[in-house]
Amino acid sequence: MKQLLLKQYCLINNISLDYTIAFGDNYNDIEMLETVKYGFILDNAPSDLKTKDFILTTSNDNDGIYNGLKSLN
Repeated sequence: MKQLLLKQYCLINNISLDYTIAFGDNYNDIEMLETVKYGFILDNAPSDLKTKDFILTTSNDNDGIYNGLKSLN
């Protein structure tokens, strides 16, 4: 469902998925992270999620979103 909503939002607002970023830290975020171009998993996520094909960033208590965005310049 999140994937469909995200794709619809981008379509309505003329945003290419190539310009999308998302941050997540739990199982309910997987679909969203798989949909966007840059899917970041926060270090406070369960260990099995950190082994998936997401970009690992620091935890939400350690500026994870800031550090993730900084890694993209």
